[in-house]
Amino acid sequence: MKFYTRIGIFAIIGFCIWGLTSCIPPSEKKASSVVRTNIFADATAQDIYQLQDLRNKDSLLFFLKDADPSYRYAAAMAFASIKDSTIVEQLGELLKDESPDVRYAVAYALGQTKAKAAEPLLIAGFDRFDSTGVSMKVNAAILEAIGKCGSKKALQQMSTVSTYKPGDSILVEGLAWGIYRFALRGITDTTATKRMVEMLGNPQFSNRIHYVAAYFLARANVQLDTFASFLAPLAPKEKRPFIRMALASSLGKTTKPYAADTLIRWLPKEPDYRVRVNIVQALGKLDYKRTRLSIFNALRDPNAHVAGTAARTLVTNGQGRDATFYWKLAKDSTLAWSVQASLYAAAQRLLPPLYADYREMMNFQCRRRYERSASPEERAAFLEALSEFPWNYRYIQQQATLVKSPVVRSAAWNGLKKIASRPDFERFFGLGWRKVGKEFSIYFRQALQSGDAGVMAIAAEALRFPQRNFGQYFPQVGFLDTVLTSLKLPRDLETYGEVQKTRSFLKGEAEPTALKTDPKNHPINWEILASLRERPVAIINTSKGTIRIQLLPEVAPGAVAMFVAQARKGYYNGKSFHRVVPNFVAQGGCPRGDGSGSLDFTLRTEVPAPMRYDHEGMVGLASAGLDTESVQFFITHSPAPHLDGNYTIFATVADGMSVVHDLQIGDVINKISIQ
Repeated sequence: MKFYTRIGIFAIIGFCIWGLTSCIPPSEKKASSVVRTNIFADATAQDIYQLQDLRNKDSLLFFLKDADPSYRYAAAMAFASIKDSTIVEQLGELLKDESPDVRYAVAYALGQTKAKAAEPLLIAGFDRFDSTGVSMKVNAAILEAIGKCGSKKALQQMSTVSTYKPGDSILVEGLAWGIYRFALRGITDTTATKRMVEMLGNPQFSNRIHYVAAYFLARANVQLDTFASFLAPLAPKEKRPFIRMALASSLGKTTKPYAADTLIRWLPKEPDYRVRVNIVQALGKLDYKRTRLSIFNALRDPNAHVAGTAARTLVTNGQGRDATFYWKLAKDSTLAWSVQASLYAAAQRLLPPLYADYREMMNFQCRRRYERSASPEERAAFLEALSEFPWNYRYIQQQATLVKSPVVRSAAWNGLKKIASRPDFERFFGLGWRKVGKEFSIYFRQALQSGDAGVMAIAAEALRFPQRNFGQYFPQVGFLDTVLTSLKLPRDLETYGEVQKTRSFLKGEAEPTALKTDPKNHPINWEILASLRERPVAIINTSKGTIRIQLLPEVAPGAVAMFVAQARKGYYNGKSFHRVVPNFVAQGGCPRGDGSGSLDFTLRTEVPAPMRYDHEGMVGLASAGLDTESVQFFITHSPAPHLDGNYTIFATVADGMSVVHDLQIGDVINKISIQ
């Protein structure tokens, strides 16, 4: 491979990807310990963090030149959370810093910017002559950072590295992370996929490398038929559950019959419910005739998450010839209501048109379940089932205007949005589709003028479905200006953004840039942080049991201070877990209970390295984008590395993970106390 250099005394100013992939194997000498600052004991360190929270870039740039490497490190990490692409050049200068810890922080921060301009700087900062190992961690961080901002050419070059050996664990892990980060951006290559499979299959590589490679195969948009003969026998024999989860998902990306057979034989023997969830999801992507019996059996899995996943799989991947069977199963009172609702949804979606009498009975039963239930979450689920048959739209719209529960009301409007966005809308409604489309335009306008920020966001998004051409019904969009002025910021920030997008869409204008919030609207309460004991703990008492989480004020002081303040006020008391995604997260704390609510403040994103979602029980803040966090939080069921660097981690589960796994939608947070 070609590369270009300007040589000084052992100084390389710039070189191509070849330099990244030719690092001299290191000696046994270890790099220095990470330079860290104590924001609670060091006034300057606290000042730097305060500047980060205020997004004061100019003052932070000053600290990048501080004589103390601890402060340069802290300032670089501050920019990692800010993610500002305009300071790439200034950050890049510190890739020559004498401190490897500073260089590590800078590499991470450059990747966080996702700026194309960062790629050549990162390449130039790679220490190709690291014979002592001092720069190994830095080099690994550079490889991962290139995955966040680099070109496909960089991926292709990285994928062909041949100089790294199993003993170079840190470098190889950095390479694996780089390829994984490329995949999250939709940039893949057959050579890269092959390289990750090779990493996974090499027993000489570390657990961490196997972990990254497995999650690449699970997450990347790649077809794995070529590697099915390797993955199929490996997956069920894998001892590590986190890797088994990922391998189960990867088998859903192959069309080979023996992959399906492996999953079918594996499912009843698998002890970890999270792996069974992924197996069922994978089966749902494969040949229905081959997998249907296994999916039916999973409906009665003792774990509710597995059973619910099986039912939802039938909604998306079932077949019409089994629709009456889904309906029969839906009436089985021994099944959980969530499973029953999904089975009704599958039957509603797939029942052939000729079964008119069945349809009438099915609708009657589904409506009765909806009307008789006392649970908002259950009612919402049955409304969702009704929305799978578009002719139910008038009943659903009626409920949308009558119900008081935000959970049910949002479900009704989401159901209408789903119907309006169906690709078969015109075919389904036949000659009357234009009349129905106009009805929907009236409904969504009414929703936008309702004053309910949650349903306003849903309606705004619905009007942007291009195939419906809703713009013909809105020659004037002045009413949206009135809608915008009615919203309260920053509480309604997400809705404001959706309405802005719709206004621009209907006017034929370019999509507006995201609205920025005032970083001063919720400053860090340092007094609250000072009141906490060393290693503070939050005790979350739920309707399913108690969860103890270890708070991390040194990692995310803004998030911890907010969480403690709201817990002490009793804000979380009585709030529900409104979102539970099996083998992903349990999320709660929404003031509305439907996931669309917030309080009148936003927090700034806090994502310093090396915090990762690399284990179960990581506690993070939900967000709708950079610096939009508020009171909603989530707890992970398993590793979720695609969240790394994007969602604030402010705690980890210390005890009660079994309770987290047991949580279902609608379970209640009774109280959160701080110790």
